[in-house]
Amino acid sequence: MLYTATILTDAGNDFGPETPYGTALITAGNYQHRLGQAELEFVSNSADVFLTPLRRFLEGDIKTVMKERKELNNRRLDLDAARNKVKKCSKDDPKLYEAAAKAENDLRVATSEFERQAEITRLLLEGVAGYQGNHLRYLKEFVGVQLQYFNSCQAIAEELHREITAISPVSTQPPAYSSPPQGSRKARVLCDYVCCIYM
Repeated sequence: MLYTATILTDAGNDFGPETPYGTALITAGNYQHRLGQAELEFVSNSADVFLTPLRRFLEGDIKTVMKERKELNNRRLDLDAARNKVKKCSKDDPKLYEAAAKAENDLRVATSEFERQAEITRLLLEGVAGYQGNHLRYLKEFVGVQLQYFNSCQAIAEELHREITAISPVSTQPPAYSSPPQGSRKARVLCDYVCCIYM
């Protein structure tokens, strides 16, 4: 909008600020500038009250939870493998007695590691659930900032509308051009076409 404001203001100055159209363009340019400033303020406030906390949450806490959940899944797979080993080993066969004892020990270790990882993951998930209240507050603040922005834009647009409609055109006739002064030089156009190449 700031670029549009510059274009409108420059065009108004080119047409002349004393002409109705030039005045209207300059007025519209000034209001576009105000709308652009309101938009910049909205973007900045949105980042401060909602986007930055959300990004920190997603890049920090959620990544940690996802990493721990993946680790929990790996521990569950280790536990399942240890259980299958125990089932395959028979305590009755003296040749497999040592292998069965090792498999049972591996099962105890895998069970312990799984339970430890399950507790870590559970605590992290409970912590994430506690953040929901904070993020709901951030979302409410964002919606408030958004409402303020829209109300501000509407007020600016209504003000612009009142000012533009108050400008009355002097004449709809094109300006009369006088004949060139004596002794002036005339130019002749030799080529007046546009060449377009389509590829």
